[in-house]
Amino acid sequence: MIVLTVALSGIAALLLPGGRTAHSRFAIPLMVHEDSVCNIKQNSELVELLKQTKLIIWDEASMVHRYSVEAVDKSLRDIMSSTDNNNANLPFGGKVVGFGGDFRQILPVIPGGGRTEIVNASICSSYIWDYCSI
Repeated sequence: MIVLTVALSGIAALLLPGGRTAHSRFAIPLMVHEDSVCNIKQNSELVELLKQTKLIIWDEASMVHRYSVEAVDKSLRDIMSSTDNNNANLPFGGKVVGFGGDFRQILPVIPGGGRTEIVNASICSSYIWDYCSI
């Protein structure tokens, strides 16, 4: 079984067995927006790795901008729909994703952003949050 471990920061990623930053592992664009998707090339080794992955552990998820998480979701739905069309309707293409982090105290950093912008950037404001169980 393949388990991918990712984190927002490089320091936290180094502490995870086989860990990498989420941006590095999933090719998340540095500047994300509502329509962003990951820069994953079709028929690449990364696509094959993601198809074989059973579990993704994402540390520091509370600090990630929601558009980054949504970009990974859209990309995995697309990748996994090639194996089964029903995967396009499942969060993260049917992959199990475990989010770690302090969701009550640590939020994304939005330069010059006020409380509203920061809360809106958090994963708790994403459509993904509806699929999360605590």
